[in-house]
Amino acid sequence: MQRADGLRNEQQKITEKFDKLVLKITELLGVPVNVMPAVAGQLSNIQKLAIQVQGIDENIFRLQSNDVPDHGAIDLLDTTAGPNEIAMAVLMTEAVCPPAEEIQQWYAGVEVSIGQPLGDHVRRVYLTWRNGRIDYGESYIQVGDFCRPTGTLSIHTGLQYLDNGIFRAEMPAEPVKA
Repeated sequence: MQRADGLRNEQQKITEKFDKLVLKITELLGVPVNVMPAVAGQLSNIQKLAIQVQGIDENIFRLQSNDVPDHGAIDLLDTTAGPNEIAMAVLMTEAVCPPAEEIQQWYAGVEVSIGQPLGDHVRRVYLTWRNGRIDYGESYIQVGDFCRPTGTLSIHTGLQYLDNGIFRAEMPAEPVKA
């Protein structure tokens, strides 16, 4: 809502300045003046702000009139995103999300299962959750550079198949409740 209010204020200031300038031109010429954008198809700053405000208002209405989804997923392809960027991507979704700390722990758990840090290796990050908890069975990081031979030979090529390079974190033990 603050963002929409800020855009409305900016739009109002531009409109006020614009109206003052049009009034001065009208006074100078002695006839009413109507000013339109000179290039067809291009939007003025006022129009762009109005579109942004309308979109934000529609999102606010939608979020206020519907229940927030209790589940969600992100699928980051060809990325080198680390735990903080992944947490940010999750927290930007419109769903009940796991806390950033849990996402960072999940990422660290995947690195443990790989046996080394991911560093700059390009990867796919697929993270899914329900009711604010990560689904460890469905979530994974896939790293093409870390595909390993399976030992099974292809009957067509005679070469060893490679595994799919998918790594998962182990689900942490639940804390004991007194």
